[in-house]
Amino acid sequence: MSVVDHDVQCPPGMSPWGWLGGQAGDPTQWTGTYIMSVLPARSDLATVSKCLPTGLHADPEMVIEGGYPVLLVFGCIADAQNRVYPFLGMNYLEIFSAVPGVYLDTLDSNSGGFAGPFIYPYRGYLSHLLPTILGWLASYPKAWKRVHYGRKSLTSNHDSFEVRPLFGGSPLLSAEFDSDEKYQPLSSFPRLPSIEKLLSPNIIHEKLIGRGFERSAFDLSFLDAAVAWNLPNVELQIYDSKLFPGMVGSHSWKGLQAELYGASRLAIGWRLVPQSSRKFKPTPWPPKKTA
Repeated sequence: MSVVDHDVQCPPGMSPWGWLGGQAGDPTQWTGTYIMSVLPARSDLATVSKCLPTGLHADPEMVIEGGYPVLLVFGCIADAQNRVYPFLGMNYLEIFSAVPGVYLDTLDSNSGGFAGPFIYPYRGYLSHLLPTILGWLASYPKAWKRVHYGRKSLTSNHDSFEVRPLFGGSPLLSAEFDSDEKYQPLSSFPRLPSIEKLLSPNIIHEKLIGRGFERSAFDLSFLDAAVAWNLPNVELQIYDSKLFPGMVGSHSWKGLQAELYGASRLAIGWRLVPQSSRKFKPTPWPPKKTA
C-alpha cells in the first residue's frame, strides 16, 4: 500500500552486509539495510510484565525513577534480500513496539546457556503484504496497514509517518520528526552508551505452533558501518491501544538531553540468522569496536 520513499537513502559510506554470496554453510537467511528512528517511551514494570508470556520476565534493573522503557521504532527496510531465494527482494516501512531487557525464567534445551537479554516484539505495522506474511509464518506479531512516509524535500530535516487501517479510516498513529543536519559514525555517537542498553540484537517471541519460544539473532554491522543522528524534536500521537497498553495519547521528545535515552535515528547493515531448531548463538552485545 506504500513504498519506501526514494528520498530515504543511506549516507555516503554506509554499506550493508554482503552475505548473499557467502559460504555454503552460512546460516544467514536475510540481509539488508535498516534506517530506524528509535523512540524510548515510558511504561512501568507491572504493565510490561503483563505483556510478556509465561516463561519470560523483564529486567527490574532497567526500572529508572519508576519507569520501564518500551521501544517504539519507525523503520525503513531497504534492499532486504533472501540468501537462498535472492529474487525475494523487499523495500518496506514498519512501525513496531518492543520490550527490551527480557530474560528467560528457565533455560530450555535450545537456549545454549543464554538467558538474555532479548528484545520481545509486541506489535508491528508493516506497509507491504509479503513481509507481513513472512512475519506471521515466523510468529512475529505483524499487521498489514497503510503506512505513509513523507519528507518535504531531499534536503529537508523534517519528516513524518502516519499509519491507517488497510481499507481507510481514522489514523492509528502519526509522528513528526526533526533530525540533525549531520550524521556521524555510531562509534562516536554521544548516545551510544545509553541506547545500546535498549538495542540487543537477540530477539525472542512465542512459537506459532506449540509451546516454547523462537529466537533469532541479528548480526549488525554496528560500529564500523552504522551512522546516527540525534532527533531533537519528535511529536507522536498514538490512537491505537493495541500498539502497547497505556500508550494512547501524545508523546514528545524535545532537546538532546530531555529524555534519559533520547530519540535517535540509526542507519545500519544487518543479517538475520533464525535459530529455532538448534542451540541459540546470541550476537555479542554490547558491540566491540574492531581495531
